[in-house]
Amino acid sequence: MGEALSGEINKEMEKRIEVKIVVEIMEKLGKMFPLLFDEASEEFLDFYGKESLINQHIGQFFYRWFFSEFTILDGKDMVSLAGQCLMLNEKEEKILKNIREGILGYFKILKIKGKDFYLKDVLTKKEYLVKTIELEHDFRGDDVVEAHLVRNLAGEYFFFGGIQDGGSSRVIELNLLEYSRDLDIDELVERESLIISGMNQESMINYLEEVLDFDDEEAIEFISSSKEKREGIVRDKIINMDLYESEDEDYE
Repeated sequence: MGEALSGEINKEMEKRIEVKIVVEIMEKLGKMFPLLFDEASEEFLDFYGKESLINQHIGQFFYRWFFSEFTILDGKDMVSLAGQCLMLNEKEEKILKNIREGILGYFKILKIKGKDFYLKDVLTKKEYLVKTIELEHDFRGDDVVEAHLVRNLAGEYFFFGGIQDGGSSRVIELNLLEYSRDLDIDELVERESLIISGMNQESMINYLEEVLDFDDEEAIEFISSSKEKREGIVRDKIINMDLYESEDEDYE
């Protein structure tokens, strides 16, 4: 791992015991798989660009990305790899379990009280309290942030890998489908129908084609349909695109 990445991660270790545990797991992986972090660092910098190294929070972004998104050739993520290949203590197992069960997505800031963030998940509308220790930020109420909420050893949520500005409302709408598998089919249909209902015709056509993979003919039919028929069309499209987690499927 590069010196910039290692240095920033070491700073985070001093602030939170959970980060220290995460780093210890990463070190164990590095000893067992000596070239793993060379590959991971290269892929990370290819994706985010070398200019990201000047970001003071680069270490946080890296370990969040490493455990949330990086996979080896067989598709195994780092939580699975660590769980299968390493001798882990009780705290390490608990942190990996909490990372696996964490909530990755977009959150609206309801309020900030001291070091506590009160958030609402843009996707599920569930509310969360996130406890921070030390977090430099310029966020305020009603801002939307992208974050990975993970429980600490005490069971309280913290920002795993920091937080980032969620971007424009258009970017958020397009990216929300990445986090849609926690919703059942009825919740997804309700969410998509609500999003679509607030659009003008031009925006609606663009959304249908770019996000839900409608062709021109399907989009025109949708626009001329009743509310009930629209929901049926959306339901069929979501099922065909496999955008929800069926109860019959078994995901590891």
